[in-house]
Amino acid sequence: MKPSIDIEAIIECLDNFLTETGRRDIAPPEANTLLAKKGLLRDNINRPGLPLRNLLRTGKLPHAYQADGKSSHWTIPHSSKRSPNTSNYSNPRSRSHTAVVERCPDTKLYVGYVPGLPGAQSQGETLEELNDNLKEVIAMISDDDIPAMMVGEFVGTQVVVVD
Repeated sequence: MKPSIDIEAIIECLDNFLTETGRRDIAPPEANTLLAKKGLLRDNINRPGLPLRNLLRTGKLPHAYQADGKSSHWTIPHSSKRSPNTSNYSNPRSRSHTAVVERCPDTKLYVGYVPGLPGAQSQGETLEELNDNLKEVIAMISDDDIPAMMVGEFVGTQVVVVD
């Protein structure tokens, strides 16, 4: 079972650190170490910093930003100090994926997956919930983990009649 992450506690911890030290912002490696020491974010042994990067990439820390777009360094300011002139990561990184959606007759749940994107599947009681769940799953899949040849272009559906 995936441990729950308390976003409010993470933001509060980072804000307290910035207030106590008088600093304007904190870099992700330092933030990652601080959050791990406080027991608020468990790091990934194989890919250090990944849990924090996922939070940043999915906009869970909405005040954090990359001023120069996707390839630039993250800045995590105090949550009340976000500059309106900064660009958030979600815009430069925004991607569109087409999901195949079905409704399970037994559970009545909507089930969706993204063809050509291994691991991108989820379910939800409503289409909105399914969409939110798929966004979360896709955001956790790093660009480095998506082979270019695997991502196909949706062409359409076709009715096949078998006599």
